[in-house]
Amino acid sequence: MPALIRAARSLKLVDLPDGRLKTHMSATPVLGGIGIALGATAGAALTPHAQLPVLGAAWVLALLGFLDDRSGLGISIRVGAEAAAGAGLFFVGAAFAGDVAWALPLSILAAIGCVNALNMLDGIDGLAGGLAAIAALGFAVVFALLKDLPGASFAIALAAACLGFLVFNFHPARIFMGDCGSYFLGFALFVLLARLQRTSELMGLGAGLLIIGVLVGDSTWAMIRRVRAGRSPFDGDREHLYDRLIERGLSVRKTVLVMYGLALAMASLGAYVALRPALSGLGGH
Repeated sequence: MPALIRAARSLKLVDLPDGRLKTHMSATPVLGGIGIALGATAGAALTPHAQLPVLGAAWVLALLGFLDDRSGLGISIRVGAEAAAGAGLFFVGAAFAGDVAWALPLSILAAIGCVNALNMLDGIDGLAGGLAAIAALGFAVVFALLKDLPGASFAIALAAACLGFLVFNFHPARIFMGDCGSYFLGFALFVLLARLQRTSELMGLGAGLLIIGVLVGDSTWAMIRRVRAGRSPFDGDREHLYDRLIERGLSVRKTVLVMYGLALAMASLGAYVALRPALSGLGGH
């Protein structure tokens, strides 16, 4: 990560404060997403269960985010690429399972939703990376106990990459993940959500949505709020839950820790729901 910080400053790949949506105090490097993607890919590739289609699609989204960081992309290009990635995984069996009439559109919608949800929550130091790490660890526990080693391996690699990034991103941040990182991580969480759905369909989907519940809840309310105000659901604002906590006097660090606590509670609940049938079976013996 230090090498990426130096490279970003040298290439002038920095995020400048604007006093509205970007409230940090100084120009901050935005190549952290490259480090996250490289770390997660290396971790996943070193396992005997490397998932090339999944990693390839996630890297396409990372590249999209990198281009968005550099020059800004239109919403139609971003959403179109996210939809294509979700559809692509469906056709290789790595998205939601079920009848094509509903599983394909649901895969596309979930891919778009997860990517944009994490992007929306990348608003203060340490938040998005920490929420992604907690969710990935929740999925890792579930997959490990369900003896799904490929799923557990991928989730652990993702969590480890996030934790390594957080060393440099916790307030005051020395580097941001940028859209490159939030797109990669958001899509990776969609992959984990879809994998859990394939284990038990409706139960798996519900449990997975609980594991990423903070992302789902905050982003859904943000979109509803914006549409009701006559704005695009993808417009940025400073009315997220974490913004409200800061307005009430909490520091950035305390706000992030509160959000971590909520995420941990939701991930624990989701893991319990996913594992309840297996735990009940153990109790019966």
